[in-house]
Formats: sequence, structure tokens, C-alpha cells
Amino acid sequence: MPWRDRGESYVVIDPASLALANENGVWKAYEDTNKDDLSKAPQFDYAKLKK
Repeated sequence: MPWRDRGESYVVIDPASLALANENGVWKAYEDTNKDDLSKAPQFDYAKLKK
């Protein structure tokens, strides 16, 4: 898949923009957004989480 070549990052998204679907016993999540909006989304940093 071409998107795998671009690296990984975590971003903060609005939960209302997510859709979940069960396709033949496999749960999938879909995001209603585009590439530009994702690139502008704030980065999520696990290191900043309180432990």
C-alpha cells in the first residue's frame, strides 16, 4: 500500500468524524476527512500522557 511508504504519525481527530463498520466479521474504522486536513491536525504524543 502506498500510504505505508510515508511513515507513521498519530494525530488528534474529532470522534464524530469516525464511522465503524463490521465487514464480514472484521471491524473497520473509517475517517471522514482528506489528506490536507490530516496533515494540519495536531500531533498526538504518547510521551505527554500522564501515567
